[in-house]
Amino acid sequence: MNGEYIRNRRLEKRLSLSELAQLANVSKTYLSSLERNIQKNPSLDIVKKIAGVLEIDTTLLINNLKNTEDDESITESTQNLIESYFHLKKYIEELDTIHLEKLKDFIEFTLWKRR
Repeated sequence: MNGEYIRNRRLEKRLSLSELAQLANVSKTYLSSLERNIQKNPSLDIVKKIAGVLEIDTTLLINNLKNTEDDESITESTQNLIESYFHLKKYIEELDTIHLEKLKDFIEFTLWKRR
């Protein structure tokens, strides 16, 4: 598991360890042990709580935790991709229905054109 990923996301959200622990309803000690890679197998319930507070898709967090079992750090390109995803997600959430449909049409057209 890569606790550094959780720590980096927490810092991006400008949350202290105590704040994240309180918001996720997880003990500060347990969260600290996750971030320091001492605890490596959190339950799905805990992953969901942390992902919710950090505004990370649970699947993304689980995959990151599974794929980094050997404590390799996230590559810069992967980190950039993740950051881009969250920026895009933030903008999409602010769109109204009409603009969401236009965006969907544009994406479908772009994908069709690539084939």
